[in-house]
Amino acid sequence: MTMRHVVTLVLAAFCPALLLGQIYRLDERNFPSVRVWYFPRESAQLSPPSRVDDSSIPVQIAEHTCERVAAAVPADIALCVDVSSSNSVWRENRALLDTIAATFARELRSSDVRFFLVPFANSATAQPPTDAAQLPDAVRTLQFGGGTNYAAAFDAAAVAFGKSASRQRLVIVVTDGLDTLDLARVRLRFGSALPHVIAVMLRNEAPPVLRSLALESDGGWFELISSPDAAAQAAEHIARLVRGEATLCSIRYDALATCTALHEVQLHFPRSTYGIRYRAPRTANLEITTSHVYFGVPLLGTTRDATVTLTARGLPVRLDTAWISGSPGFSLAAPVRMLLGADNSATLTVRYRARDTSAAWGELHIATSCGEQVVTFSVGRRSAQVQPSLFRIINPRGGERYWSGSDVPIAWLGIPPDDSCRIALSYDDGRSWQTIADAASNLRWRWKVPLIDAPRRVSIQLERIGSSSRQTAQLDKPITIEPTSGVITPADLGQAAVGIRKDTVLRSYIHNRSTSDPLTIERIEFTGEAASDFGIASGVFPAKIPPGGTLDVELFFRPSARGRRTAELLLVSPSGYVRQVIWGHGIGATPLHTIVDFGSVEIGTLRQANIPYTPSTTDRSTIEWSGDSSAFRITLGATSNLEIAFQPDSVRFFHATARITDPMTPLTLELNGRGIPPSQLQQDPTRFRTLALPTAEPLNAGTVGIGSYDGISLLGLYAPTERVALFAGGLLPIRFGEQRFYAYGIGARLAHQLSERWSIAGGGAIAFTRAETHADTTQITLAAPFLLATVQLGNVRLNGGVGYAFKEHRTSRDRYRADVPVLALGGDVQFAPQWKVALDIFHAGTVSSVPIAASVRYFGQQLALDGGIMLAFPTQPQERFVALPVVSAFWIFR
Repeated sequence: MTMRHVVTLVLAAFCPALLLGQIYRLDERNFPSVRVWYFPRESAQLSPPSRVDDSSIPVQIAEHTCERVAAAVPADIALCVDVSSSNSVWRENRALLDTIAATFARELRSSDVRFFLVPFANSATAQPPTDAAQLPDAVRTLQFGGGTNYAAAFDAAAVAFGKSASRQRLVIVVTDGLDTLDLARVRLRFGSALPHVIAVMLRNEAPPVLRSLALESDGGWFELISSPDAAAQAAEHIARLVRGEATLCSIRYDALATCTALHEVQLHFPRSTYGIRYRAPRTANLEITTSHVYFGVPLLGTTRDATVTLTARGLPVRLDTAWISGSPGFSLAAPVRMLLGADNSATLTVRYRARDTSAAWGELHIATSCGEQVVTFSVGRRSAQVQPSLFRIINPRGGERYWSGSDVPIAWLGIPPDDSCRIALSYDDGRSWQTIADAASNLRWRWKVPLIDAPRRVSIQLERIGSSSRQTAQLDKPITIEPTSGVITPADLGQAAVGIRKDTVLRSYIHNRSTSDPLTIERIEFTGEAASDFGIASGVFPAKIPPGGTLDVELFFRPSARGRRTAELLLVSPSGYVRQVIWGHGIGATPLHTIVDFGSVEIGTLRQANIPYTPSTTDRSTIEWSGDSSAFRITLGATSNLEIAFQPDSVRFFHATARITDPMTPLTLELNGRGIPPSQLQQDPTRFRTLALPTAEPLNAGTVGIGSYDGISLLGLYAPTERVALFAGGLLPIRFGEQRFYAYGIGARLAHQLSERWSIAGGGAIAFTRAETHADTTQITLAAPFLLATVQLGNVRLNGGVGYAFKEHRTSRDRYRADVPVLALGGDVQFAPQWKVALDIFHAGTVSSVPIAASVRYFGQQLALDGGIMLAFPTQPQERFVALPVVSAFWIFR
């Protein structure tokens, strides 16, 4: 029997109406509260189902809603297609992939939908974006090989999406393989905008990691897709979701079967039934204070009571009913039907009325949502025979099949737990008996089935020790023990590179040797020193194999070291277990695996790391990248160090895996880094100047300030808008020797920011100065238009300006004009959070010196203080060199 046939059986058992409807997702995180979403296919399914069963128990619907899903366009869709070797072996899977691609091409032709095809196996690389019409050809040309790696698929999808957030994003994972996934890593890769995740599982159930991502992102999953019709319908549902044409209904209920982990849900509609399985995140447990109560030897006609306390642990447990069987005289004091809350208890009272002096035996049966519980009671002397006898074997029940080498629990009822039994087996239909236990007690004993070469029928008999008359219990029907030879055979999974996953399909790996009974495989486990190197790559369990049938199994092998890697495969079924050896060979040296975390790095900043590494050769060593490698660079040379550089270009998390495929010393690097904005140094509140030269940078609207450039004059400024700034200032009348000075002026500047770095401005100023002595008076009237340009280069700022001063000089004896061009250069450098140095150079055509002023500035949020020097270099021989101190202070109110 092939895996495809097994999946068909599972579909028939759990999803009998898959062609009519699809359960899209299920949320069991708040168990026992469960919510199920499904796609209605007809108007009748817009109403609540006629019945909802959870683990075959009808439950009450607490909420039912149906709503139209909003359109997800314009959309970017990362179609992650599993191209591991299993999809090449299973030819049916290739047909399913072709069907999905053809359906998308037909249903999503809109120009608002853009596809990124992401083939993934051990690694993944996103193909350039394309429209839906190109998908069928692209899927047909895919190459298959390797193992399934979910992390590689999501890393490549994140790279394909990039930083764009203007379009809806969906990740559709089409796979038949099982893998694990670091959910935190996926969240970091996509940032705050996690795309909608939809899983399309070929011949498989959705694993927990994909279900968790789908729930978190308002996505869903389509399971057990094994036919082209089912594949087409899944793709059509997704297309309708994208176009906004799908209706999604949800049902909320409280599960009653709280003691089991594996659940089956069925939604029953008049013409169809939907189904899905899930595993509860937690389960209840029912504790009973005792399993047996001894009433002693009561006097004739008297009554004795015994109590049994039941406690629900973890979750609520439903008590349905209770009844008593056995000898006359036992009764239940009160009926039982209640919901026992978590960590709450209930007490049941059993009463015995002695009607005679005979020994008596009774059993209290309690039907609960955790199954039937049995408490036994006895009255009278311990060695007395109970009438009527209830001594019986309850496990096995007779007719079961067990594999040799397995453990079979033998359980019984009808005698006190501390009474002992002799257990015997017969291989010849009761003609002779072989004792296997002389004193088994506590109503249970575990039998280790012996190893045999051929099937044998076995009868089981128990004899109560110490009974006044011989009390025995025997199975009505023998059990059968069978050899394990031929069920599974030793398997060699071949060679795989150390650390690299290889998937292998084993055809007809498990055989059902019975020609009359089906064989149920509950699970497959791996034991032994190298057990972690092996695992299930694909498969749905429990799986049922018909009489004489076989089951194909897909396993993966990821060797952790060189050489032969061996483990035991443990096949678990109701018939016991079968052990068989499985092995593979790891080739190449043990891979080095290094994690390099660059931490937080400012955008544009280069950070480097060196790790010790010496390749065996640089000719055949290559670097295979997966994930977002755009910000990382590796320099591979014949040195003892490997140079790795990280230079982010945006604010986000970067993760990439680099595999250096050296033939002798392979290396895997996990590279992590986070791009952060450039450090925001505290901004100079007087950025409208370098030292005395105005800049072209716009100011914040409403800025008001006052200050002094030289300690004796005042300057005020006001910016009504970001682009316009107004200046006014003056020098109060002061006297130097025999001279008396005063001055005043106004100006305006219009600024424009060309880019993040460049600004330009233009403006003008009008000023008046007057100097008086006893002999003469001189006054100057000035009007000067100017142009400015400023460039910001990180923490360095350069400033330049040109202007023309129209000047009129008046004295007591003369009046003349002295117009002059003006050229000025300046700049400043911020070298600490609140410190900078500034420099200005001025030159005017009629001035006989070139003044250069430099200062060191300390500034806070509103205050700026400068201290420095001004040097006047003469341009004519008769002039002198002058050095003056520079002291300035400004206060900015806004």
